[in-house]
Amino acid sequence: MVYEVYDLSITQCPRQHLPADLPRCHVLPWLLTFRIVGMVMAVGFSNLQYVDLNSSRNLFILGLSILMGLAVPNWMNNNEDQIKTRKTSFDLLC
Repeated sequence: MVYEVYDLSITQCPRQHLPADLPRCHVLPWLLTFRIVGMVMAVGFSNLQYVDLNSSRNLFILGLSILMGLAVPNWMNNNEDQIKTRKTSFDLLC
């Protein structure tokens, strides 16, 4: 019987439910990261109630930001060799 920490509480969770290459010590930080990102997105979307969505300028800005947020990471994953800086630490991030 293995007890692991999930969601800031101790629950019983067998090892076979986790990916094989994911160590146990990295599960909690990933869960907390996803929770924080979800909260930031929820606050951002809740602030849309104060935006005039009848304005074409606001719709363009909102649509462009969502499009670029989805398209740029996809392009970076597919074209890793296209961006060449002389800084190897930055190249590893791309």
